[in-house]
Amino acid sequence: MKNIITFLCRIMALVLFLISFLCAIAFVANLLVPKTIDNVAEVGFLDALGINVVLPSIFALQHSSMRRPGLKR
Repeated sequence: MKNIITFLCRIMALVLFLISFLCAIAFVANLLVPKTIDNVAEVGFLDALGINVVLPSIFALQHSSMRRPGLKR
């Protein structure tokens, strides 16, 4: 039973990867997706600054917390 669940999880991960990869291709090629790379979003300077500071900060905090010895064990 454990092998079947593992196999199904691997298949699901592969399918999700393929879907996300195809969506990325469609995004860049301007095909079949509502938002494409050529759509320009009107965002204010402070909003853009907040996004560009907050998102990398969340990424950095998550990765720095994974460096802790307790988590590695």
